[in-house]
Amino acid sequence: MIKDKLRTLLNIRVKRETPTIGTKPRMGSKITLGGMRMFVTSTPPDELWYFFSLQGWREINFPRDRRKYIDLPRASFDLLMRCTSSERETRYRQLVAAATRSQAATALNARTGSGHEAAARTASRT
Repeated sequence: MIKDKLRTLLNIRVKRETPTIGTKPRMGSKITLGGMRMFVTSTPPDELWYFFSLQGWREINFPRDRRKYIDLPRASFDLLMRCTSSERETRYRQLVAAATRSQAATALNARTGSGHEAAARTASRT
């Protein structure tokens, strides 16, 4: 933890590269793209895994991954698996947009505090 803080202070972070496309993830594993994480509820067909791979999704292979993620709903994977290939892109964009909005709202709440704290600060100013 001290090394982590020191690296942050000295700004000596190494940007990780996107790992190469690996084998299909097994049921129960997790895949990630940027700050989003999705739970794999069943072994994906080749076509679906190819779709995810092209978008940049990769399986998390770290035993103790301490990164912070926005978890997509568990039904997301099943929803995308049941979609036809023609409607998969639309559904995928909707899921990513919803996760992005959720992430932005969480960041805003973290900066301004929760609703009760923000209301208390506003009341104390008047």
